[in-house]
Amino acid sequence: MAAPMTVDFYRPLLRSDCDALAQHHNRNRVEPDPIWCARGGEASPTAIWLHRLVLIARGRGHAISQVHERGGRPLSYFGGYQRNGRATFSIGIVDLDLPDPMATWRRDAAHLFAATLRGDAETFCVQTSSDRGRFVGWLEGEVGARRVPDRNVWIADRADIVRYVAAALLQPTPVDARAHVREPFPDPVQLAGAGEPA
Repeated sequence: MAAPMTVDFYRPLLRSDCDALAQHHNRNRVEPDPIWCARGGEASPTAIWLHRLVLIARGRGHAISQVHERGGRPLSYFGGYQRNGRATFSIGIVDLDLPDPMATWRRDAAHLFAATLRGDAETFCVQTSSDRGRFVGWLEGEVGARRVPDRNVWIADRADIVRYVAAALLQPTPVDARAHVREPFPDPVQLAGAGEPA
């Protein structure tokens, strides 16, 4: 008997994701070559969830959250908010046990950016707590974002993002990742946690 097919899909963050995401985040902190910014103390599941509520407040109800799920397992998470034509992202996490976590980061970020483009964002901003991580080379070399002097902030315009999405989504995608894709984000939530299982 053939093994059941594993289905990949994208969806907003759920509170039940936060245990696994906190583990991924904390492991990245101690990696010699981290993918995303490695600074500060350990993150708890509660801190991951509360950060999302901060994004809702900053976006005045318009948070952007994307989780890539496979078989009940969150493979990546990106979070931000959109306001006045500007999309700002301040968290990205990927499962380091994947065969090529940076490839998943690239593809999932492209999917996130594509969804955000449909929300009419003209400017894209990435702000982080540190510039220690492979994401800096990706942002500047592949996305084409420009660093704001003396800050851990990068800016890209719509044309940069369109170009990146077109190139990144031309890369081969596993068959199971094409099997079922839902796009309920950007995720406008007027009240913290409204409409989501807790």
